[in-house]
Amino acid sequence: MKLFKNNSQFEFVKGSCDKTAFLGIGPIEQIKENYLILLSEKKFFNQFIAHLPQDICFKLSLLFSKDLFTAIENDPQWLAVENKVETIILTKDFPRTLTQLSHFFHQKAYEKIDLMIDGRDDGSVKIHPSAKIGKSCFIGQNVTIEEGAIIHPHCHIGANSHIGKETILFAHLSIYPFTKIGDRCRLHSHVTVGADGFGYQFIDGVHQKMWHFGGVEIGDEVEVGANSCIDGGTFYPTTIGQGTKIDNHVQIGHNCQIGKHVLLCGQVALGGSAKLEDYVVFGGKAGCGPSIELGTGCQVGGGGLVNNSWPAGTKLGGHPARPLKEWMKGLATIRKLSLDKNKGA
Repeated sequence: MKLFKNNSQFEFVKGSCDKTAFLGIGPIEQIKENYLILLSEKKFFNQFIAHLPQDICFKLSLLFSKDLFTAIENDPQWLAVENKVETIILTKDFPRTLTQLSHFFHQKAYEKIDLMIDGRDDGSVKIHPSAKIGKSCFIGQNVTIEEGAIIHPHCHIGANSHIGKETILFAHLSIYPFTKIGDRCRLHSHVTVGADGFGYQFIDGVHQKMWHFGGVEIGDEVEVGANSCIDGGTFYPTTIGQGTKIDNHVQIGHNCQIGKHVLLCGQVALGGSAKLEDYVVFGGKAGCGPSIELGTGCQVGGGGLVNNSWPAGTKLGGHPARPLKEWMKGLATIRKLSLDKNKGA
């Protein structure tokens, strides 16, 4: 792999650059063969250990920050799995490595497609005879549109995308490449799916771009309101689970994992890599920071801003969001103190 050759930034503890070839960067939660796993911090190492199948039948390839590897190389958990690893690469500069890897694999993902060619012109699309396509639509190379789908005028569907059965895309909608949309979905006007996430690494005084090529995967029976944005994943897809309903003007950051039957009301914003389990509800103008995890059935009141993770069933409100009863009790206390102060004035 060219990226690793003659590059003093990398050190091979196991394996070598001459024999190294990866299909991409893999998520820790879904370890796959021939995909490189990135481990920069102890929390990611712990996740890797937790998600590593006991009966894994292929050798792993790991890229560590050098500081992390030094910290865990004698850890019993690491020693127990080290024999399952074929390639170990260290980097002294993890942020720089991330930008380089993202650019390398982005170029690799796009090298076989031409974003300017309509797939109907070169015969690479598959459109079911029952699908309806409005005027002035662009349908990229290798797109599949299933039975009964309806694409309204002025839609843009990027290359290597898939539109499921009976799904409706309303006018002026933009879908970037590598997007998969399930059956019986409804995406309203001016929705954007798969745009680059807001991801940068601050290197040498400059915000260096993280290149996004992971795409988006949307389950069946999802509805997305007008003017909402679902950013594409960096190395692997942003996911939206079956039956989830998204209101107008909602922002979903890159790498988010949204469960089934989630409700996101108007102007909700989710930071990158947030994880919402099934049946989570966000009231209007609520939001959460990056990498926040909310368990099944959590509810966030309107305007609530979540800055740490919460277990299943928690009801939250306020800024920073706290359990709803605690937050309301705090408001009542402040109001009482304010009224008492005014009486004494």
